[in-house]
Amino acid sequence: MLKSAVTVICSLAVGLLAVPVIVGGDHPATAGVFCGELDTILDTIRGLESGGRYDVPPNRGNASGAYQFIPSTWANHGGYRHAYQAPPDVQDTKAIEMVQHILDRHGGDVAAVPVGWYWPRAFDHPAEMDRVPMPAAGNTLTLRQYQQRWLALYTEKSAAGADPNQCAAHVDPSGYALPIPKAFFDTDPTMATQPHHDYPASDLIVPTGTPIYAMRGGTIARITTWPHNCWELGRCDEPCGIGLSINGDDGQRWIYCHATTLAPNLHLGDPVTTGQYIAQVGNTGRSGTPHLHLEIRLNGQRRPPQPLLARLTEPAQPGLQSARQATLCQRNREARVPRTGPSPVPDANPRSHMPRSDIHCSI
Repeated sequence: MLKSAVTVICSLAVGLLAVPVIVGGDHPATAGVFCGELDTILDTIRGLESGGRYDVPPNRGNASGAYQFIPSTWANHGGYRHAYQAPPDVQDTKAIEMVQHILDRHGGDVAAVPVGWYWPRAFDHPAEMDRVPMPAAGNTLTLRQYQQRWLALYTEKSAAGADPNQCAAHVDPSGYALPIPKAFFDTDPTMATQPHHDYPASDLIVPTGTPIYAMRGGTIARITTWPHNCWELGRCDEPCGIGLSINGDDGQRWIYCHATTLAPNLHLGDPVTTGQYIAQVGNTGRSGTPHLHLEIRLNGQRRPPQPLLARLTEPAQPGLQSARQATLCQRNREARVPRTGPSPVPDANPRSHMPRSDIHCSI
């Protein structure tokens, strides 16, 4: 079962969750891929709510899209008035936030997801489990019937398992990939450019379970498996928590920290390809909220990831550094104001090669 520490990034009230209507159908899903159990949960919701169709228009209850969001819940997410108008990845990110919110509030119990999705009032009023909520909106199942149907489909999909070949990120023509789904950057463009606190790095605050991809291929040089949160446990045996370091084939060392789990069958010395699914975001180690802590090192020196993230989310002309990148370079050289946050992670020396000048700034 998916479990996580308390997250501060999902401030949605349970009472505002969607009141979906079952649409049905046999249309294949075309979503961005989210690996592991979170993927199964999202796939179950899509399958039951819309048959996997992201373009389902508003029904008489005004719910739309793959997850059947009503407008008050959707709240113009990503700048779209209705869910069905948004691209699949944007719908997925909204669903991830809400699923994680339910799991966090109910101890990671997957059986709570259909209750929170269909009629969250039942959490405080158990008698509602045997009533059909808002039949005028087109609902025909009691909450208990809906939950049973949802869990049956979830069990079926869990037994089938996720396709590991689908757990891959989009790879930029330059040979680099974003470390998390691009939809997060599309809905919050400032994510790529946020400076770290007192040393060059990037903290990408996204929900627990979000897939992490290798930004560059190479060889696994270090794996950490400490599954606790330093602040909650009162000691910190491993600041990185669950994470790994990759000696990239570009000569740089790529460090990913605070995961909730690593991808299966990853071992020290294994080769990794660019865009390969390697872990899921978590809150382990010295972490104050679920996020990916990302570092890039060259010759033992940390380099700011922001210019590369900016280039991958907003490409500049080939061979030219955009004004935005130049601003980021200057900001990362000057931004050294300490604040509470993840601490530097001890690491071994990386292999040495010169970085790509069109991606990184000089330090």
